[in-house]
Amino acid sequence: MGTKFRLPGNQSFEYETEHELARQETLDELLKILKGNVKVTSELGSPKIRVPGIGTGAAYTIGDAFGTEFFIPTPLNCTINNVIFIDYDDEGLRKDLWLFTTRPTPTADNAAFAPSDPDLGSCIGVVSVDLFYNAANNQLGIATPALSFKAPNGGIWCQIQTQGADNIAAGATPEVIVVVE
Repeated sequence: MGTKFRLPGNQSFEYETEHELARQETLDELLKILKGNVKVTSELGSPKIRVPGIGTGAAYTIGDAFGTEFFIPTPLNCTINNVIFIDYDDEGLRKDLWLFTTRPTPTADNAAFAPSDPDLGSCIGVVSVDLFYNAANNQLGIATPALSFKAPNGGIWCQIQTQGADNIAAGATPEVIVVVE
C-alpha cells in the first residue's frame, strides 16, 4: 500500500513506491524555494494535471505530440501567468504548450503534432517551457508567459509538443500546472 496525498479540489492520489514518494518530496522542496519568485497556486489556476495519454517506455521524437489534448476551465478574460511542468522522469527537455479556444483535432500521443488550418485559427499562443530546475531525481520546468486572452467557451484546450527525445518510465508521467488569473 502506498502513501496517500490530497490535492486542491478534494482530489487525491497515492504513491505506489517509496521511490515515487522521494521524487515528490524533492519537487516539494523545489516549489518551496521558488515560492517567492513564482506564484504556484491561484484560485483560478489549474490543479496538477497528469498529462493524459502518455505512453511509457515509448521513444518520442522532436515535434511529437506529448500525450493527448486536455481542457482547463478559465474565466472569459484572463491571463496565464505561469506554467509549471513537473518532470518526474528527470529529462528536462523543452515542452511547448499549445493553447486553443476550441478543441483541436486530436493527435495521437507520440505522433507528429500537425494541427489543421482551422486549429491554427483558434490557437491563442504557444508557451515554451525551457527553464528547468534540476534536482537529483527529477526536474521542475517554469515558464512565465503573461499571455492574456479571451476564452469564449469557458476555458482553453491544451496540447503539449515535445522538443526532445523523451522516453518516459512507468510511474513517471509528468504533470502540468497552469496558473490563470
